[in-house]
Amino acid sequence: MKYYVFTGRPVNAAYSLYDFRSNKRSTFIWGFPERYRSRSGSSKRNKNVKFYDEMKKEVENEKERGEGGYAFLYIAGEAINRILLGGKIEGFFEDNSKYWPLSCDEKGEDNCPLRVHIKVEYLCVNYNEQHVKEHVEKCASGDTSKCKEWKQDFLLKIPGIGKSKSARSIVSLEDDEGEEFLNLLKRECIRLGIN
Repeated sequence: MKYYVFTGRPVNAAYSLYDFRSNKRSTFIWGFPERYRSRSGSSKRNKNVKFYDEMKKEVENEKERGEGGYAFLYIAGEAINRILLGGKIEGFFEDNSKYWPLSCDEKGEDNCPLRVHIKVEYLCVNYNEQHVKEHVEKCASGDTSKCKEWKQDFLLKIPGIGKSKSARSIVSLEDDEGEEFLNLLKRECIRLGIN
């Protein structure tokens, strides 16, 4: 199994969570900006920083061996800095249509077209509680100032993850680190019914 931390902004994470739970989707949709497509000459980067094409190839190779990929979605920004969920990477797709309230770039032109489906196993907020739903809906509206109260709803904080991984969208983890994160989610977060 290959383990990854995906880092994202609160508004877009809240929107994906709202869509996943409210519309009873079978997978959680997450996306990356076009600039994360491939390494193309950035060999000086940390070897743990992955690009979409690299990750896709690794996960597909692992699936051939009966394993696959596992993602932890880390929310960075608006003073949240928490793990939202963990789940198996079910598939990859590209779609340049607007899905999230905020674009992936400052110009508002990148709609995070490099996307994945995540089969959520562990959710680190109790979405069944009304106040949590309200906080998610406010944050998902696109107004980042409404995301700060969402922080209190998270069940798990992994110390130090924000300092080392929040600046990048895709970071691969060593097997032992991925298994350690997964065990934390198993102990602290809510297991969803897996179809």
